[in-house]
Order: sequence, then structure tokens, then C-alpha cells
Amino acid sequence: MPRKKTNEEFIAELELKRGGEYTPLEDYKGNQTKIKILHNICQKVIYIRPKDLLVNGVKCPHCSGNAKLSIEDMKHFIEIESNSGCKLLSSEVKNTQSKLNLKCQCGNKFTTTFSFFKHENKRQCNDCGNRNSRISRKHTYEYVKSTIENEGLVLISTDYLNNKSLLEIKCLRGHIFFQSFNDFLGGHRCKTCQYEDNSEIFKLDFNKLIKVFNDEGYKVLSDTYVNNSTKLKLSCPNDHEFEMPYKDFQAGNRCPQCYLNRIRENATSHIFTWLREQMKDWKIASMKKHNYKCVVTGRPMNVVHHVYSFNLIAKEVMETLNMPILSSLSDYTNDQIELMKNKCIELHNKYGLGVCLTKEIHNLYHNLYGFINNQSQFEEFVTRYKQGEFQELFVS
Repeated sequence: MPRKKTNEEFIAELELKRGGEYTPLEDYKGNQTKIKILHNICQKVIYIRPKDLLVNGVKCPHCSGNAKLSIEDMKHFIEIESNSGCKLLSSEVKNTQSKLNLKCQCGNKFTTTFSFFKHENKRQCNDCGNRNSRISRKHTYEYVKSTIENEGLVLISTDYLNNKSLLEIKCLRGHIFFQSFNDFLGGHRCKTCQYEDNSEIFKLDFNKLIKVFNDEGYKVLSDTYVNNSTKLKLSCPNDHEFEMPYKDFQAGNRCPQCYLNRIRENATSHIFTWLREQMKDWKIASMKKHNYKCVVTGRPMNVVHHVYSFNLIAKEVMETLNMPILSSLSDYTNDQIELMKNKCIELHNKYGLGVCLTKEIHNLYHNLYGFINNQSQFEEFVTRYKQGEFQELFVS
């Protein structure tokens, strides 16, 4: 039976895999046991299994639109946001897949689920749907065929129902794809061609690519390069071998083994990790100060960065209190724990709030300046970024 990971190991793994996007509000109880976790982007608290975040890649349900909705939420969407003219007649509902009784704008009553209403556009009774379908069927098959084939494409479908029905089309390169005439008129075309074109656009000369890696002490072990989404076999300055696509390297990601080693080196004891967990109020205040935006790029943030290194603060806590660094939190008395927590909060207030950064900017900063940092280093980094020194690193 595998050993259960500690709370500190869970926090470190969550930071590594989800880039500081989530903050646990409860101690880790096991991979399958739900705990409260704060999503730092939307500031919503979710109740979720650690396994879903670490292994399954589940996203915040509030941001992805999968959060459980109340009957009031559904009523607001149906009667106001959708602009459908429908009225909700049901007074209770179990979930988005439950049947709802609705009144169409024509006065007829009909039933559907909220999921179908929102995502499948079931926003009218059958009578209105059939009537509108006939009205929307404006074009003849000959007109549709002529419009498509005037661009050199071939319409394979032999009939046309309406502008929302899928048509089978062959593109100039021979790819078969399916698309509605409405989407075709909107400028959509063969996605396979689009992918191929993007791959060529983002493709870098192999010799130039090798130079980019060599300039940072990395070696390219792969013999060929397809495009920036294809994994390359690499070797870092510490001779760890790993695989990574060029686009991830551009985004600031580096050797995962070195990253894990840095976590172990910087978290010199369990007490340092525990002290970091006690700074949730400081972290939330930092995000609010910067409106949840990266102070360098203005984009949505992923990480709250200590301008004055947390390791230096934690070390100062221990030295000021003349407290030994022990291997486990349980080795300290309750009074000692309270003293360390209060001193850490005091020093965080002394050195000021953190700054919000994207994961890519945060990784780049620490790759350049290491993990013992101060205000002047950060100001220098921001100046270098604004002057365009790192521009080529962020070109897709």
C-alpha cells in the first residue's frame, strides 16, 4: 500500500502542477477526500478531491460553467440573459439535466432541460422551431454549391436542409471536413489546413532552435524538429534528461527535476512550509491590491510573488525568536507555534504585500534571479521586460 503524502507534499505538488492557481483552505486528508480550495483567479471556494486537480486536470467549475446552479440562476438566464422571450414555470429543479416547464414567447408551453436550453439552443416550442426552420431555409442547393465551389472547394453533400445543417466539403488540399453553411459564410474553413498552416508559421529553423536552448545551457538531444508543439528530448545544465515542446520552453518552463530540487532546497523544513500556509490573508490582500492582474503584463495572474523572498522572511522568524529548525511541526509546543505564526505575519506586513504574476513571468524571473530576492532585483527585472529584452521568449 503506497504511503499517504503529507499536507506539505500535497501543497508542493499542487503548486508544481497547477502553477499557484489554487490555494488549499483545509489540510490534505487523502486523494479521494474533498477539501475546500480557493481558486485564486475567480476568488471562488470550491469543494473538490485533490485527485481531480492533481491527476484529472479538473478546472474550477465556476470558471468553466459547470458549477451547480440554483433555480434563481436558471430563471435569470432563461428570462433575461438569453433574450429568448421565454418564461420559467417550474419552481424547483434538481440539476441542469432535469426537465423544466417553460412558456414560449408565442404562449405555448414546452419542456426541456436547462442544459439543452443553454447549450443546444432549445429556446422555443416545437411549433416556433418548425416555423423558424422553414424561414431560415432561404438558399437553394444550387446557390450553396456555387458559393462553396467558387472558392475552389468541392461540395460532397447532395442535399441542403438549412444554413445550420452540416455539409460535407473537400478543401483544396484534399481534406474532408463538415461545416454548416452559416459557419462557412462566417469565414470558417478546414481546421486541418489551419493546423498545418499554424505549424509552419510557428516552426523555427532547427539550428536557430538549438541555439536558443544552448544559450541557456540546455542541450537538444532530438535529431529532428517538427513544430513548436512537438516534444523535444532535452538535457538541462545539471544533466537531467526530459521531454518538452518548444512552446512550453518559450513560456518559461524548464527542467522539472531541477524545479523539484529547488522546492526541496528552499523548503528547508516542514515548518517553513507550514508558515507559508498561514499567509492566506496576506496572499488574498496581495491579489485584491493588484485586481488579480499580473503587474508586468496586465494579464490574469496565476501566482502571488514575494518581492522579498519568503525564505529570508522564514529564516528571520527563526533567528529573531532564537527558534531551532526541527523536522516536524509536532516537535514544537503550541506556544512556540503561535509565536512563529505571529512573527511571520508581522514580518510579512513589514516587507509589504506581494505582486501578482503570470506563471510564465514568475518562472522567467526565478530562472534569472534565483530564489533569494529583493525589491531592487524585481524593479530591475520589470525594467528589462518593459525594454523588450525578453520579447523573443514570448513570441508564439
